[in-house]
Amino acid sequence: LAGVQAIVSFGPATTSDDMARVEAWLGRVAAGLGPHARGSYVNYIDPELADWATAYYGSNLPRLRQVKRAWDPDDLFHFAQSIPLS
Repeated sequence: LAGVQAIVSFGPATTSDDMARVEAWLGRVAAGLGPHARGSYVNYIDPELADWATAYYGSNLPRLRQVKRAWDPDDLFHFAQSIPLS
């Protein structure tokens, strides 16, 4: 079992071409790791992750939704990829 996290920093002289090259590289890395990966780590939020709720929470998602509805019915603790109420 292992975790992989890619971190990229850009300086003030970074161009849009630089960012496009890094995004392409990250895409190739993710594609290469994809066949060997299971799920995702919820603390490494990925806005492009397909089916993120299942990837982050797996078989725990139904129970987490129950807890969320019981303890946070107004969705106060909300962010783009937080546990959905339904």
